[in-house]
Amino acid sequence: MAVWGLLPLALLDMAWSGTLVLWGGNGVWLVLVLLVTAALRQWRVWLWCLAALTVVSIFH
Repeated sequence: MAVWGLLPLALLDMAWSGTLVLWGGNGVWLVLVLLVTAALRQWRVWLWCLAALTVVSIFH
């Protein structure tokens, strides 16, 4: 459950970097995968998606 605390920070980071505006791009799909994997407690996939979002945010 402690990982849930990181989700708002990740969403805030994505919103700040503009990733969440990419509704037609990969950003929204990665956010959806993050939410689903967090709900299913697939933390390894969750961390990979978070890493992918970070990369997308950096190069956006």
